[in-house]
Amino acid sequence: MTKAQIELGSLLNGYRFRVCETAEDVQRSLAIRRQVYVQEKGVDVPVPDAYDRHSWLLIAEEEDTGEAVGTMRVTTRAAGPLECEHSFVLPSSLRAAEVVEISRFAILPHHRQGKGRSPGVSIGLFKAVINFAQRVVGATRVVVCSKAERVQTYTYLCFRPTGVRAPYTALDGAMHEILVMDLRHGFEPYRDHEMFEFFIEAPAPQIVLPILPPPLGLGTTAASGLKASA
Repeated sequence: MTKAQIELGSLLNGYRFRVCETAEDVQRSLAIRRQVYVQEKGVDVPVPDAYDRHSWLLIAEEEDTGEAVGTMRVTTRAAGPLECEHSFVLPSSLRAAEVVEISRFAILPHHRQGKGRSPGVSIGLFKAVINFAQRVVGATRVVVCSKAERVQTYTYLCFRPTGVRAPYTALDGAMHEILVMDLRHGFEPYRDHEMFEFFIEAPAPQIVLPILPPPLGLGTTAASGLKASA
């Protein structure tokens, strides 16, 4: 076992990460988002919103208790424009059906990094979402919108800044920048990245992915199949 595998295992132990495949799990995921975004941060966003209709939700759970402690959303452009397109004019390469946007990242306070707590939940969710996007959905690019103070975190996780910035209207108009992970050639272009072995290559049995993506909008509205990109 490599050092990266040992370090990753120690971070993720005690948690499991998976894609929501039932309406009940989606509601548990949305409850975390509601608590973090609306109740804790006071952000005026509907939960769920229109983009949940063409999205998948990921959930992080505490292994011993089964408690849902974190969530993230993956929105596919195969079913319509991404949320970020209300704030950014995306280049044509990011308006393809194979592009996904990750958003609504939320972790309950007692499971966040800080005060002696590890970043295990956040690392696990990001590792799960990237593997789901590339290996299950077949995405060629993953887009994320970040505030300036978090850009370094995303570059640490193999995302690359684009330099494109704009107020993100969906989140109170705060200035954000678009970052992209380009997966057209799989993970090979990131092999020289300092975090490649740890974040991408090291196996993580705590992450369980479906063979096929679940229906879009599961548990938020009538589940729908993919349709042509707008």
